[in-house]
Amino acid sequence: MCWYLYLATKEPLKDVLFAGTLSPETPPPPLYFEKVTEPEDVGMNYKPLFKGQNLYYLGSDTGCGCGFNYNPGEWPDEEKDAYSESPAALVAFIKSYTTEHGELEMYAIWEDDHGREPVKNVLIDVENMNDETYLMIKSRHFYQFSANI
Repeated sequence: MCWYLYLATKEPLKDVLFAGTLSPETPPPPLYFEKVTEPEDVGMNYKPLFKGQNLYYLGSDTGCGCGFNYNPGEWPDEEKDAYSESPAALVAFIKSYTTEHGELEMYAIWEDDHGREPVKNVLIDVENMNDETYLMIKSRHFYQFSANI
């Protein structure tokens, strides 16, 4: 089972790594995007949740959304290097995007929860986000990120 993270923006993303440009011979990067366009895509079920109409699926270095499930406070220092670089890449992207473009929206859902309604809206001020305060992703949570809430 996997995490699915959907991100919505008001403007189409540019200068990011898209899934279609990845080589099957190389490992996935820490953060990449896949535009959700087809009605059969699971993400289309969630499009009405978002104000931003450009919907993307987020991929991590695990090849799915599972690489974003990260809690640095729970790992011993000697084990931290063995875990995904994706959470830091996601935090950096969120901070950069919101600083430049304003609000960003994300919906997280566990694979078995597809089709179920969101349970919570979470507002996050990106000024306080870093690797140590990284959000603990929870299924069926709708996250809104902005600078200076």
